[in-house]
Amino acid sequence: MAGGSRSVAAAGDLGIALSGDGGQVVVHGDVLVGERSRGWRSGYLLEVREMRAHRFEGRADELSAMAAFATAPEGEAGGYWRWLAPAWTGKTALMAEFVLNPPDGADVLAFFITARMAGRADRTAFLDALGGQLREYLREGDVECATQGAFLDGLQRAAAQAHAAGRRIALVVDGLDEDTGVRTGSSGHSIAALLPRTPPPGLRIIVAGRPNPPVPSDVPHGHTLRDPGIDHPLATSPAARTMREDAERSLEAMLDAGGLGRELVALTAASGGGLSAADLAELTGDSRRRVELVLSGVVGRSFQRRPAQWANDADGRPLSLYSFAHQELLDGARDILGPAALAEQRARVHAYVATAREAGWPPETPEYALAGYPQLLRELRDTGRLEALALDQARHERLWQTTGTDSQALTEIADAMESHRAVEDPDVAACVRLAYRRGEVWEKAASVPAGVILTWAELGQMRRALAAAGHRREESELPELLAGIAANAGGDADVVAQVVAAAQGIAEPGTRSEAFVGVAEALATDGQLDVASDLVQQAAEEMHAVADPEARARVLVHLARGLYAVGRGDAAAPLVEQAVELSDAVSAPGQRDWAMTALASRLAALARRNHDAQLTQRAIAVADSIADPVRQAHTLAQVATELGRAGHHADADRLIDQAVNINRFITGWQQDGVVVNAIAQVMAAAGHCEDALATADAIADPEHRSLANRLIVQACADAGHHADALRLACGITEPWWRAAALAAVAHAHATTGDHQGATEIAQQALDIVRVHGGTHQHATKLALLTRYLVSTGRRSRAEPLARQASDIALAQQRVDALAAAATAWLAIGQRERAANLIQRATEQSHATANDHHQETALDSVVEVLVTAERYEKAADIAHTIAAPYWQVRALSHVAKGLTAAGRPEEANLLLRRAIKLSDADGQDTQDLLRTAVTQALASAGRFEEAGNLARVIASPYEQVLAMAGIARHMAVRGRHVVAAELIRQVLDMVRDISEPAHAFSAQAVILAALVANDQLQHALRLARSLTGHPAEQARALASVAAGYGPTPQGRTLLAEALAIGAPLPMVAEIAQVEPAALESLADYLQADVEANLTQSGHPTQPPPTPPLPQAE
Repeated sequence: MAGGSRSVAAAGDLGIALSGDGGQVVVHGDVLVGERSRGWRSGYLLEVREMRAHRFEGRADELSAMAAFATAPEGEAGGYWRWLAPAWTGKTALMAEFVLNPPDGADVLAFFITARMAGRADRTAFLDALGGQLREYLREGDVECATQGAFLDGLQRAAAQAHAAGRRIALVVDGLDEDTGVRTGSSGHSIAALLPRTPPPGLRIIVAGRPNPPVPSDVPHGHTLRDPGIDHPLATSPAARTMREDAERSLEAMLDAGGLGRELVALTAASGGGLSAADLAELTGDSRRRVELVLSGVVGRSFQRRPAQWANDADGRPLSLYSFAHQELLDGARDILGPAALAEQRARVHAYVATAREAGWPPETPEYALAGYPQLLRELRDTGRLEALALDQARHERLWQTTGTDSQALTEIADAMESHRAVEDPDVAACVRLAYRRGEVWEKAASVPAGVILTWAELGQMRRALAAAGHRREESELPELLAGIAANAGGDADVVAQVVAAAQGIAEPGTRSEAFVGVAEALATDGQLDVASDLVQQAAEEMHAVADPEARARVLVHLARGLYAVGRGDAAAPLVEQAVELSDAVSAPGQRDWAMTALASRLAALARRNHDAQLTQRAIAVADSIADPVRQAHTLAQVATELGRAGHHADADRLIDQAVNINRFITGWQQDGVVVNAIAQVMAAAGHCEDALATADAIADPEHRSLANRLIVQACADAGHHADALRLACGITEPWWRAAALAAVAHAHATTGDHQGATEIAQQALDIVRVHGGTHQHATKLALLTRYLVSTGRRSRAEPLARQASDIALAQQRVDALAAAATAWLAIGQRERAANLIQRATEQSHATANDHHQETALDSVVEVLVTAERYEKAADIAHTIAAPYWQVRALSHVAKGLTAAGRPEEANLLLRRAIKLSDADGQDTQDLLRTAVTQALASAGRFEEAGNLARVIASPYEQVLAMAGIARHMAVRGRHVVAAELIRQVLDMVRDISEPAHAFSAQAVILAALVANDQLQHALRLARSLTGHPAEQARALASVAAGYGPTPQGRTLLAEALAIGAPLPMVAEIAQVEPAALESLADYLQADVEANLTQSGHPTQPPPTPPLPQAE
């Protein structure tokens, strides 16, 4: 990222010179390269200041030695320095002094392991604190150090950044001997094991601890921490000796005196620290003032204060939280008090937190109850209470309201899951409950409407906006969000850096280039032309990673947009023409039309942004060149919406008329949701909001109609008709679309300065999405679980779910839901009920106006008919499907069913038809069709034919899928030796797959073959190698767990899978490994469905949440 050292005038010279197959990009001028500005700050330093000695004395030699080590040139110093000394030597004071006053040329990251402070002494706390500091140092808002890999990656990037600037990173870790993760195992492994074996260039690591305990056992052999050459003895400081004597006398005095002083010691020892004076007053029944007097007086020298993370005093300053001044004091106090007294005081602490829980975790909930208490439970290995907190929905809402994110809730769930997994034979049902709850939290985190995020940015709530943007499921949403946040950064270099880092983290090159350009536009508008120019340069470099012509055309339009932003509109026209040539050169006719549609839409948007009439005419010309009339009508309609947004209503109306006239002779424009949607948006942009809404009501497809209503609200709000927009938004019945519409209105209010109105409307949108989950998949989920409940002998538990699935399906009239509900009744044996639902699904599928939707709907009907063993009817419907892919898929379903029913001759007839279709279709889908046919042949045991067909598949990816599927079917039929050889071949073939995502999914299919062939150890190694894709890796681990069945090893692997993935996609494996856990899943799913269908607007506690255990 560029810094501020270059003049704004320099931004006029932008150099972009790239070449590659399919087109060239050349823009003359000097390429701009800038430097990151130095200077950073860490909120963690506030805590370090509380640990420094009141009067630091001496230690000049030690500080000088540390400074020389931290700043020595590469090769002249090792990577590690370790201070070793017994307790009360002054290690922490020395380390704090170094952190607060680092030497020139060094930037310090730090963590002080403090067992006496709740939530400050294990891996979870370390990763959280270092994640925050790395975010601040790298200025990347999306840095999350949830794992060792993520931490090491962030640390390495920080070191590289420092090294490039001629500086060093000094990572300071004090108190390795106080790591509670080593003692309890609650956090998985030690903090020491997280540190790099060999620090990379630019990084020095300084640690401190006692000679005992030794290096933790999980630190690998060969790690530098095992080298005694890094050890340096530290002599006791006279000041530390004096402090120890004072603190010990203070502790003894408080314990001997009894009364309030002794109570404060006992409560702090029992709680682990982190209570405020108000908490202690409530627990003791004394006044807050008396508590403060005792803790701040001479006898209070045993205590240390640190600032609260969230809670403030009446004067707005952070509350002080109290803990012992040294770990030795905490240990000593616990020894003196004894187990019985500690248990008595912990019972008071448990009851104190239970009071907040019973009150629904109100806004005044103490910070200790939210942050410190879970650490105490981890220390005590109190799995029951940890699970109760982790399943508490109201608590998580309070955490979200307090912190602005769901990170703390997710951490609590992870801790409870880790506690369950720490035992030899984990409780799978508990892991299912926790995994389901984690999914709910993630759903809420990802469901914040884009308009709300943009509203937060307009209101200056940058941290909240960046955090919410980081939770988006679809990368395609990020360019708009990041541009909106950057537009409101107000010159804040930290915010800009975090936005740029988030853009750099986008995986797909075209989307990444779009994000760079969007942020560049925002910064250029704010006068930051140097930074904007750099971002356009980065967008240009994305061309190196793009081979597909349509994708290259997309990047070229983004670049043209960027050049306009930095004042080089004169250089944009050649890029536009290159984009047109690339799109026009796409060989397959259907794909060419898609490419030209996308190009025309982008050109129209570019023309609107830059008020360029010539670009508008170019977009129209591109639309006119599209061969397919329906696609041409859609494209003209999209260009029309951009004209309408730009205020060119007459031109927009003309294009709409042209689109309507094209469609009039095909299907009738009223049946085309895309065209009607465009008409409605153009009307709304012109201020005719009511007429637009009436027009949208004519759209037959419910999804298109809902989208149109949302876009009409957006158009009305953008046109300044805020009252109309708000009224229309409130009238939308579907909750998610209503929330999205309200969010758009909130953003419009914010952009016009109405911050109060924006805040209130944004909160309305948030209230909807954080209460109403998506309901369109409920029937499918309920039906899926019903089938496995029945298969494991739980029919009585399954029937309520089947009824619920039927009710939802009949209300929604969605074909997929109706078909799913029918399968549920078939599993139970209620064939008549299933037949009625199948009939409804069949009628609904034929009534579907959209061709693609009809094809998928008919495929669903065929599948359920096969399940009902109505093969003739299923085959008849399969033959009516027009699209080759969907017909082959449907025919394959029927053929598999007939084979299983012992009717191979009829299956062969259908397979011959499928093979003929796969041979006749175009090359772009031929491989896909052949893969589907090979699976049908293999399921029928016709392995030679399946193999011959697989060998002519051109795509390496599809060929691996086909052959791995054949291997799996061979294994199922007992042909293990041949299957093993085929698996070996396809593992080698994966290397030929160039697309990483395809290679990953191919390995997942191979893993299924390994499990079927009973090669479980090989499958487990493969599953554990599938990092970076948690959901897919979880399913892979679950598949291996199912291979081990209902054994401790199977349950251990299934718990490992549930620690990273959702339970519903692995319901089949749960049924095989721990079928009783299906009932927990049923409880949660049913409660979730009922809450979403009947919710009146307030969060509710799911029934399965167990109560906190009573104090002993």
